[in-house]
Amino acid sequence: MQYRHLICQHKNKTMIVKPFGFFNIAAQSFVLDDYPGAEFAISTRLLSSTYTGDCMRVRRSSDGTNLDVGFVDGYLDQTAIETFRGASTEIQVVEWYDQSGNGMILSNGAHPDMPRLYTGGAYQTSLGKYAASFIDQWLTNSNYSPSMLNDSSWYVVNTPTSDPSTQDGCMVQAQEFDGANYRVDVMGFRDGGYFTRLTQNGANNALNGFDTTSTAGNIISNIIDATAVSNVFEYNNSGKTDANNGRSNTGTGADVTIGRSGNVSTGLSAEFLLNEMIYYDSDQTSNNAGILSKAPYTPPPTRVSFIASEYSSVTPVKSRAPEPPKKLLVKPSLTTGNIVDFTSLLPWFLTFLVKVLSKSLSKFALTFVK
Repeated sequence: MQYRHLICQHKNKTMIVKPFGFFNIAAQSFVLDDYPGAEFAISTRLLSSTYTGDCMRVRRSSDGTNLDVGFVDGYLDQTAIETFRGASTEIQVVEWYDQSGNGMILSNGAHPDMPRLYTGGAYQTSLGKYAASFIDQWLTNSNYSPSMLNDSSWYVVNTPTSDPSTQDGCMVQAQEFDGANYRVDVMGFRDGGYFTRLTQNGANNALNGFDTTSTAGNIISNIIDATAVSNVFEYNNSGKTDANNGRSNTGTGADVTIGRSGNVSTGLSAEFLLNEMIYYDSDQTSNNAGILSKAPYTPPPTRVSFIASEYSSVTPVKSRAPEPPKKLLVKPSLTTGNIVDFTSLLPWFLTFLVKVLSKSLSKFALTFVK
């Protein structure tokens, strides 16, 4: 959207700023709107403008009561969780809802090894947002079989809770058997850091991962070419080529398991905090940069900059009736017919404009960051 003027009002003074050229404000978009077709997608943020369900179902340890928790301002409703928690020492994740539209709910049922949102007197956070803690805990789905016999693309936002180079466990295992062919994708920590393992019809292949000891939050993309038996592994937008030996438990267990191998009775649990996991049953190489640009929790600032070439003289407004509380108004381009309310930016605008008015500058520059 493009605009020619800013009309700013403060008390009894009016100021019209004529920018040098146009400025643009981009509307928010969601990763699944721009890149649809995911087989499943779970996150503590909203991934689709059309998704109207909750984020997850949680349980408090004090009395075993469950609560479905939605989103506020695009993220998991933390206030609702804190109100629900009361004096409970733990908040556990019972079910994590799929936002892809395929209904692949990841759950734990009545098993005590549920991921934790609150434990040890603190909420679990990764990259500044609530996250599910997997330390010998897991979520699984055995009722929906994703298409795993094609190429696959994984996007995982996580924080290891202990040195990944010394761990020996699976973050996620997904498998499919169509009666003739068997395929297992596994990602986790072993042999120096992150690993990827691809098993096809009994043949185990160690693919690219990344050797690291870091316990900082990170974003992983992992695109697997089933035919070439290869992958492109990116760690925080940097390609990695460490072919680490991994683990899998082929032939048994659920279709998708997060936090352990497919056979949950064997353990092999990784230790990490999970913000988000999106899976496509296709090669997303052409979309990879775009998907990663919408990675959560570390977005680039939305910056609007303009230089004023002139502004109107400032005069008292004597003839007007008492006015309601002032808003920062935007006069749109005559060709757009759109009006945008910048009320949320009012404090920043007024701070700058009062300084400008007090100094009676004829030219000025403003830059503000959302």
